[in-house]
Amino acid sequence: MRGHGEGTVTKRVRKTKDGREVVSWQAALPLENGGRAYRYSRTYEGARDALREMIRAREQGRPVKVPTETVAAFMQRWLEVKEARAPKTHREYANQVRLYINPALGSLKLREIRAAQIQHLISDLATDRPATAQHVLTTLRNAFGLAVQWGLLPGNPAQRVERPKHDPRPVEPLTFEEAAAILAAFQGHRLEAYVTFMFDTGCRPNEALAMTWDQVDLERRIARVVQSLPMHGELQPIPIKTRKGNRTLTLMGMTVAALKRRQAEQRALGIVTPWIFDRGDGEPANESVVYHQVSKHLERCDLRHLSLYELRHGMATLQLENGESLKDISERLGHSTISTTADKYLHVSEGRLRAATERMEKRLSG
Repeated sequence: MRGHGEGTVTKRVRKTKDGREVVSWQAALPLENGGRAYRYSRTYEGARDALREMIRAREQGRPVKVPTETVAAFMQRWLEVKEARAPKTHREYANQVRLYINPALGSLKLREIRAAQIQHLISDLATDRPATAQHVLTTLRNAFGLAVQWGLLPGNPAQRVERPKHDPRPVEPLTFEEAAAILAAFQGHRLEAYVTFMFDTGCRPNEALAMTWDQVDLERRIARVVQSLPMHGELQPIPIKTRKGNRTLTLMGMTVAALKRRQAEQRALGIVTPWIFDRGDGEPANESVVYHQVSKHLERCDLRHLSLYELRHGMATLQLENGESLKDISERLGHSTISTTADKYLHVSEGRLRAATERMEKRLSG
């Protein structure tokens, strides 16, 4: 039993033209002016959450009635809810809202938004930027899902939008000869340890840049991946929250040797810092700066251009060619599922798979 002024959640049943019964739930909250604010949901839980949101709005002095709220206004409120996410993730959400969602849908009333309008935006984006279109649709599904929970929408229109197809650019495998040439080119370079570490571990660029000396055990030849650095803004480490992302990796002897040289360099320069791959003054390095430094050195050495992520991909493709299992490589990369690894890298091991098929045929044919 709710007290006076706490509102109610009521079941509503209506019949369609073909005789079917459609159930919805109404959240109602009394207002100081004697009126009532209403929100609706297809589920009891959704209406209950909507009632709680209206009560919170009333307590905080915000408008309880928001039937004329625009998509832009709601997306701003959604971004505020998402502020607890990692800075990089929140920045990506904000950019999608600013660059794509608000220009196309921002002026529309939230309660009047339809799947066809969202589909037009997604289809238009997919013409030139299919990956962006997928990300924007995921964001809209997330945001409008919250609107449903709050009782602002009866259903999620973004769920009825067709997801565009996107075939990622295939990973171009590195040969062992190319990898050896790159490692040789960086011998004695300030980024030797970073490039060697990336080739060995397959870490994401900012996972490697976030490595601190207390995360490696050079005697046991292991490294613990527990944090990353944002690409922009204040370079404060962000904990890795997923179970797959937090991982302990074994290191090759050549990587340990490169790290020891790195340690000696810092000591010789009088640099006291927790960061392994600092920018030269003890402060954490920025991914964009490191990328340009790597690119310039590869160009000077007349070697193939590689992004920092292609160093990560290089480890995976070489491990596949070396006979390692997809499961082991997936765990080393920190992928959430083995299917993610297979989608990206299985094609690069066609030669090894063909050889295995030929060996099987030879044994079966006698």
